[in-house]
Formats: sequence, C-alpha cells, structure tokens
Amino acid sequence: MKHKPKIIPAPGWLVVFTVWMAFLACRNSTKDEPSFTGREIPVPENVSDTLGVMFYNVENLFDTIDDPRHNDNDFLPAGAFLWDGVKYKQKIRNLARVIERFARRREAPVLIGLAEVENDRVLRDLTGDSLLRPYQYRFIHYESPDFRGIDVALLYRPPFKVFYRKPVKVYYDTGRRRRRLRDILVVGGRVRGDTLFVVVNHWPSQRKGSRRSEPEREAAARALARTADALRNKFGRVKILIMGDFNENPDGKAVQNILHPHRKRTDARGWYAPLTHQWNPRRTGSARFHGRWNLFDQIFVNRSLLALDSTDRGGQWLLLKAGIFRDRILLQGRGIHRSFHGTEFDPEGFSDHLPVYVLLGYVENRDKDGK
Repeated sequence: MKHKPKIIPAPGWLVVFTVWMAFLACRNSTKDEPSFTGREIPVPENVSDTLGVMFYNVENLFDTIDDPRHNDNDFLPAGAFLWDGVKYKQKIRNLARVIERFARRREAPVLIGLAEVENDRVLRDLTGDSLLRPYQYRFIHYESPDFRGIDVALLYRPPFKVFYRKPVKVYYDTGRRRRRLRDILVVGGRVRGDTLFVVVNHWPSQRKGSRRSEPEREAAARALARTADALRNKFGRVKILIMGDFNENPDGKAVQNILHPHRKRTDARGWYAPLTHQWNPRRTGSARFHGRWNLFDQIFVNRSLLALDSTDRGGQWLLLKAGIFRDRILLQGRGIHRSFHGTEFDPEGFSDHLPVYVLLGYVENRDKDGK
C-alpha cells in the first residue's frame, strides 16, 4: 500500500517571495515587448502582409583604421577611446543583437535607416554578423563631408527592390561662407508592385546650443522639404517615409515651421507623426539627456501611406503601427544602456538612442462588387 507523502506548508516568507518573483517576471516580460502608440491607427481590412521599417542612431560606429579625410583620430588604437579590434567587434555584435532581438519579437525589418556610421566597412561587418546574416541585408551608403566622418545609411533586404538612390547635398549659408552639412539619403524601391521612398536624415546637433544650431537644422529641413517636393514632381503620388535623428523634438522650430507634422491622422496635406504620442519628457522617448527624455528620432509618413487609393486596382502599403523599441536590455536605470561614458567603452552597452519603427500593412483593394 502506497503512503501519501506528507505535505509540509511553506513558510510565509517563502510564499511572499514566490509571489513577488512571479510579479517581477511578468513585469519584465512586458518590458521585452515592443511598445506601440497610445492611439494606434485603426488597422485597415484585408491586410495580407506586413513590412517593418526601423531607424537607429547607432552611436559612433567607427572602425579602427585611420581615414585621412576625416577627424576619426579618437577612434584609433592610440586615440582617446583606445579603439581596438576587440572593442569594435563587440560594438558590431551588440548592434546586431538589437536588430535580431527586434526581429524575434516582432519581425525582421525590411528597411533600417542608420545614423553615425563611418563607412562601407562597418556596414559590411554589421550585415555580415552571424546574427544578421540569415536576413540577407544589403546596404546603401554615400560618404558625406561630416568632419568626424559619420554618415547615414540604409539597410534593406528582400522583398524590397531598389530602383532609385541618391545623396542630397545640404548647405548652410552663414552669410560669410557656404558650409556643407551631412547629406540626406534618398532610396526608392518596390515591394509587391507598390513604390516606397525612404529619406534618411541626421540633422546638426545641439552641441553649440539649441538656438545657435537652430539655423543649421532649418537649412536641413528646407533641403528635406525640397527633396520631398522633387520626388512628388518626378514620380507623382508616391509613398514617402522620412526618418532620422533630427536633433530636436517634434515641437522644435525647424520641424514645426517647415515640415508641419500632424499629431492626428487627418486628410490634411503634410506629414503625419505617429511617434509623437509616445513622447513624454518625464517617462519615455528615444534619447535621454540631463534627466529629460527627448524624441529626436522620428519617422514621418505622407498621406499616401494613410489613405487607401480607390483608383489602384492592386494592393498598397498603409501605416499600421508605430513605436519606440524599449527592450529591457537597452535600458539601464532610468536611462539608456549606451556604448560610451566619456571615453570609456561599455562592452555591454548599445547606443545612446533607442530604435524607433513603424509597421506597414499590405492592403488588398476590393472592386466595386466587394470581391
């Protein structure tokens, strides 16, 4: 005859400890999930496919080789950061980990705009990392005249087929001389018969102070507005995503006075800013400085990505969702787990910015009979 085992009640402290750990586990699992806007856009009917688009300022992605054309001396083995192959490979692996982590939690982005990349070599190493190799990313990059040598770039993968690429020169007239700023990158491609344009930006920083650097960002904003107008004039009613590190918040002067972004989905002309609803200076944003969260990293879309075109008999891509990727590994304390603290490299860090993204949905158009 089998005897029933004697059950000894757990001590009260153990029960409390178990419940508390379960609570923390649930809380952490929630943080792992990508966050979406508070006011999500109603999902259109007949969505048969999705396409992820990300932007990420990767913070000083330099190789270890001296470039005599730019001032990259700090990121050399004998430079201020003592930048060597071990640190460089760790930086590459950490960035690849972010993209791969997003891919596992949502889907692998088809398009990824990047800021603060030095050259083609770092892009080859990033896309060739074992974590990203299965996604078959390619890249587009042009050298710009930034004095440190940091540029913007675009990673893309199938099914996006590139048919147009162009660096747009940006000039700032000081009155005494004309100075060239970082280029804007324009890439056009087709996915499932629909055309998408991506415009990647990295506007001048506020290192000299917000007001002193404001005219430079206004020059970049005007160049961006002209670029968007040129795309419309050349290609007609096209879908455009503007992304980048704009180095000012959605209420910044250059963004507001020249781009005129809307906070709500409307039929008005101009740009819709879906990430604005996620910005709270006290609690959340894409970058944190001096105890305040900013939304310098943004993605704007034009009306063609919001409204269904009834004249198109095929399908088309429309905006579904937008978010800041606040994965737990990217956060540290009340801020971001960045790569650099002064000249010290943190091998466990990632960047001083969080990735932002939008999700597009492919909507099957119906004929008049509703079929």
